[in-house]
Amino acid sequence: MILTGAGTKTDRGNATFEKVSLVTKNGNYGWRVYDGFDLFHPNYTPGGSTPPDSINPIFPILGYNHSVAHNPNYSALVAGYVYRAKTDPCLFGRFLYADISAFDMWAAAETPYMSGNFTTQKVNFTCSKTTPIPCDFVSSTSIPKLSFIFSIGQDNNKDILYQAQTGVYRIVRSVKCGFKCNRS
Repeated sequence: MILTGAGTKTDRGNATFEKVSLVTKNGNYGWRVYDGFDLFHPNYTPGGSTPPDSINPIFPILGYNHSVAHNPNYSALVAGYVYRAKTDPCLFGRFLYADISAFDMWAAAETPYMSGNFTTQKVNFTCSKTTPIPCDFVSSTSIPKLSFIFSIGQDNNKDILYQAQTGVYRIVRSVKCGFKCNRS
């Protein structure tokens, strides 16, 4: 579904969940009732409360709970693209997204294809060993100090670019960063 060019939307969530949903005409994505897959119990409900059985919610296809993010108090999903470049075969065909805090990145794949079911895995990332720009790291880690990821883009070669507070970064072949890829 997501790999066929269907429209997606990201949602900051109410309290604990960041999500990506497939856009459906007149779709209700659980607003006021759900936070991701969980019932949401707001402290204040202007205009009254909405009982769960009064809506037909469209649940997210993927996302994450703030508790799995490196900085759970400051989480927001930054959505990306389905990776179609030839640079890193391990990411090909996967939907890439990140957390604004720049510590967590994920790759999602629809498995089996066209099933509507998605599996997600964290993406290991660091600066390339051959980068022309010096790279600072978060203390005691191999995670680059990006500060915040503001957006994810794609160039004419379909390479993915991450715009962070500290600069623009491009995905390169896994081995350049010391990671193994069985698809190379």
